[in-house]
Amino acid sequence: MDALKEQIGSCLSPGTVKCVLCHPASAAREPRITFRNIGGLFQREVIADNQAFHKNFDFQQCLEFICAALEEDYRQLNIWDAKREHCLRISKKGKVSVTRKQIQQAPRAKATA
Repeated sequence: MDALKEQIGSCLSPGTVKCVLCHPASAAREPRITFRNIGGLFQREVIADNQAFHKNFDFQQCLEFICAALEEDYRQLNIWDAKREHCLRISKKGKVSVTRKQIQQAPRAKATA
């Protein structure tokens, strides 16, 4: 777990704009979990049965949640910051690969009401 947490920590920072956990190993899980940076807090959004459920996390809680989710059930994490997209994938055998791409524009965070 420490190696995985280190890999995620190298990509995830308080300046992260958006994170998406996807490709669950089992169909029982939500197909996608999205985190958005809203004023220093990370808001988790899970869509289930046409409803969106939100919960706020600080940076450390967000990091721990993502590590636990990748260890247990998810196989891909995409992270966007101001300059790059980081893509962390876990193979069926457990091998972790990280790719980083320069981006022209960071994804916009949704406006809060």
